[in-house]
Amino acid sequence: MLTFISRTVWFLLLCVSVAIAACCIFLLKMEKDLPDINELKNVEFETPMHIYSSDGKLMYVFGQIKREPISIKDVPQTLINAFVSIEDQRFYEHSGFDAIGIIRAALEYAKTHKKKQGASTITQQVAKNFFLTREKTFERKIKELIISLKMERELTKDQIMELYLNKIALGHNAYGIVAASKVYFGKDLKDLSLSEMAILAGLPRAPSSYNPISHPDKARERRDIVLAKMLEYKYITKQQYNEAKEEPIISSYHGPEIEFRSDYISEMARQRVIDRFGENVTTKGIKVYTTVNSEVQTLADEAVFKGIMEYDRRHGYRGAAKELWKSKETPWTEEQIQEYLKGVPKVSKLIPAVVNKVTDREIDISMKGNLHGVIPWEGIKWAAKFLTDRRVTGLPRSAREVAKPGQMIYVYTDEKGVLQLSQIPAVQSALVSLDPQNGAIRAMVGGFSFNQSKFNRAEQAKRQPGSNIKPFIYSAAIEHGYTVSSIVMDVPIGSWDSGRSNKWHPKNSPNVYDGPITLREALAKSKNVVAVRLLRGTGLKNIVAHLEKLGYPVPKVYQNEPLALGTMEMTPLELARGYAVLANGGFLLHPYIIQRIEDDSGNLLYEANPVIACTTCDDHVMDPQAYSDGHGHRIAKQVLSHANTFLVAEMMHTGIYGGADRGLSGFNGTGWRTAKAMPNRKDFSGKTGTTNNSKDCWFSGFNADVVTSVWIGFDNHARSLGREAGATAAQPIWNYFMVPYMKNFPENPVYKPETIITHRVSRSTGLFVGDGAANSRNEFFEIGTNPADHSAFTGGASNSYFNYGSGKQSSGSGESGVPSASDLF
Repeated sequence: MLTFISRTVWFLLLCVSVAIAACCIFLLKMEKDLPDINELKNVEFETPMHIYSSDGKLMYVFGQIKREPISIKDVPQTLINAFVSIEDQRFYEHSGFDAIGIIRAALEYAKTHKKKQGASTITQQVAKNFFLTREKTFERKIKELIISLKMERELTKDQIMELYLNKIALGHNAYGIVAASKVYFGKDLKDLSLSEMAILAGLPRAPSSYNPISHPDKARERRDIVLAKMLEYKYITKQQYNEAKEEPIISSYHGPEIEFRSDYISEMARQRVIDRFGENVTTKGIKVYTTVNSEVQTLADEAVFKGIMEYDRRHGYRGAAKELWKSKETPWTEEQIQEYLKGVPKVSKLIPAVVNKVTDREIDISMKGNLHGVIPWEGIKWAAKFLTDRRVTGLPRSAREVAKPGQMIYVYTDEKGVLQLSQIPAVQSALVSLDPQNGAIRAMVGGFSFNQSKFNRAEQAKRQPGSNIKPFIYSAAIEHGYTVSSIVMDVPIGSWDSGRSNKWHPKNSPNVYDGPITLREALAKSKNVVAVRLLRGTGLKNIVAHLEKLGYPVPKVYQNEPLALGTMEMTPLELARGYAVLANGGFLLHPYIIQRIEDDSGNLLYEANPVIACTTCDDHVMDPQAYSDGHGHRIAKQVLSHANTFLVAEMMHTGIYGGADRGLSGFNGTGWRTAKAMPNRKDFSGKTGTTNNSKDCWFSGFNADVVTSVWIGFDNHARSLGREAGATAAQPIWNYFMVPYMKNFPENPVYKPETIITHRVSRSTGLFVGDGAANSRNEFFEIGTNPADHSAFTGGASNSYFNYGSGKQSSGSGESGVPSASDLF
C-alpha cells in the first residue's frame, strides 16, 4: 500500500515538476519576445502639430489626437488620489499584480453578479496601453502580467503613474488628463474643482458613456462613486465630499484655443513640414512658426473678401441658395428653421439665414444660432438680377422683387455694422505679399473660403498674367540697349501668323494709339503694340532667355509674339517672386513660409536661413549662384543689374503716379487708383494686368519693403469677368490691403544705384539736350547708355522705332543689328 502511495506521490511530483518546467520555459520564451521596459523611460507621446503666426498666435492644430504631456510633479495630488481611489486602491502597495484586488473583485461579483470593480491594476493598464493589443486571450493576459512585474522592478511608482495619466483615452479624442481637462472644462489642471477631478477620474472605464458633455446624468452618477471612494480611503473629508457632490456639472466642448485663423497658410506650412521631415512629424508635437503676422494676414483676408463682394454685387444677384417652403405652404416654425440651419456651414463671413417676412424696404430673417435680424434697404438695393457675366437687369425698386419668405439666403455685416444681403460668390481671388529682401511670405490668401475650396490659388493656380508680364519685357529691352526715353511707335500692328493662317492684330486696350511714345509712357499706359514691338526689337530668343533668368521657364508653345502680352501661365506666387527681383535690385529669392520649428519642449529643430538681396552690393550679375558677403549672410543669385531694375521700377512708378510726376504731360497711368488711395506717399511702382475677354485680372505693386500681387478670376477658365479690368477688379483688393498695411511704414522707394545718372532730354524725341532747353525734362539713365545723337530722330515711323541710346539695338532675330522692315509692322 505504501509502495503504491509513494509511487503515486512521486508521479504527481514528477508531473508538477514537468508542468513547472514547462511553465518556466514558456515564460522565459515569452519574456524574450516582450518589449524592453526601458523604452518607457524616454517615451514620445503622439501629440498634434501646432501652427503659429510670426507674432506667436496659434493658427491651427493638426492631428485628431489631443494630448499635452505633463510631468507627475505638476499634477495636483488630489487628482492622482481620485484616479487611485477608483482605478487601483492598492497602487502604492502591490508589485504590478494585485491578488487581493482580484479576490475582492471576484467576491463582489459572486455576491452581486455585477462587475463593480476592475481587476487590472494601473500598472497593467499601462502595460496594455503601450505594448499590447486589446484582444482578450490567455496569452495576452500572461504577457500583461509579466510586463507589469518588470515595470514595477525597473520604474518608480511616479513614473508609472505619469505614463498612465498621459496615455489614457478620456473621450472626444482627448488623451491624457491635460487634454481632457481642456476639452471638457476649458481649464488647466490646477484650476479644476474636486468635482471636476472626480469626473475625469471616472472616465477611463467608459469615456463615451460617462463624459459630461454627452451624458451629464451618467457623469454625475460616476462622479459620486469616485467621491465616495475618495472619502472611504480618507483622501477627502466629509465636508469636501458633500460640497463636491452638490456642485452642478458645467461642461461643454472646448477645442484648441485658436487665436487667429488662416487655413491656406496653415495647410501650406503643414505640407512644407511634411516635405522636409516626413508624414509622421505631425504627431510629434512640434511647433511651427510661420513668417505671417496675424494682423497683416487679417488685412489680406479682409481685402480679398471685400474685393470679391464688390465684384459679385456689381454683377447681380443670382437668387436664393434654396427654397424651404413655398408661399402656399405652412411656414416653418423657428425650431424647424434652427434645426435646418445647424447643418448649413458659414462660408467665410457669410452666415446662412432664412427669410421670415419681406416688406418693400426690409427683409426679416432668422440666422444660425437663434439669431434674428432685419436687412435694411441699404443692404438690398444692390441686388439687380444677374443675367450673364456681362449683363444684369436694372436695380430693384422693392425688397419684394429680391426675396420672399421661405428662402434660405446668406448675409454678412459690413464695416458700418449694416446687415447685407449676399450670396456665395462664384468668382475667386488670390493675394501674395512678399518681403522682397529675403522672400518671406508676409500674407497669402488662396481663395474666398478654405472650407468652400481647399485649392490654394496663390500657389497652385496657373493663370495668364496678361500685362503683368510687360515689366519683364521692358527689362529685357533695357538690357539690350533701350532706354527709358527711347521712342517706339504706338501704331496698329498687322502681321501674318502661319499657325493661324491669318493676320495677327494685337490691339491696345483701350483701342487708342499715340504714335511716337517713350518706353516710360508706354508701360505706364500699358500699350500692347509697344510691348510686341519691344519683343521684336529685343528678339524673341533674348526675351525667352530673360524670362528664364527670372525663374520662368518658357514652354515652346508660348515662344511666340503673344508672349509679350502675357500668354504664358504662372501662379500668383511665381509672379510675385519675379516682381521681387524688380524691387530688390535684381536678386532671385526663394519664397518661404516657415520661420522656425521647435519640439514640444521648445528646442529649436529648424530655422530659416534664406538667401537675401543686397541692394547696396556691387553688381554680381555674372555670378552663377548665390554667394556670401563675408558677414554670415548668403546673398541670392543676382539675375538683373541694380540699374536695370531701378529703371523698370521707375517706369512702373509712372504707371501709378502719372506723367506729371516725372515731367511728362499730365496723363494717368493705368494704376492711378493707388495714387488716389495713398495720396501722402509716392514710393510705389505697379502694373495692372488683364487677359483676353477679361478672364484674368491682376495688379502687382511694390516698394523696397514689400511686393504684393493680386489675381481675380473664375476657376472655370472659360468664364469671363465681364466688363472688368485689372484696375477695376484686382487693384481695389491690392489697395484695401496695402493702404492699412503701409500706414506705419515710412516711404521706401526702390534703391537708386550709383550707376544711375540724370540728364535733360527732349520731351518729343527722348534725346539728350542741354540744360535749360525748351520742352525738355529730366530722365534717368544708366551710365554709358544716355542718348548722345541729337539729329537721329526724323519723325518717320521707321526711325522712331529705334532706340536712341548708346547701346546697340537687337534685331527681331535676337542678333545685334538694325531691325528689318518686317519687324516694324
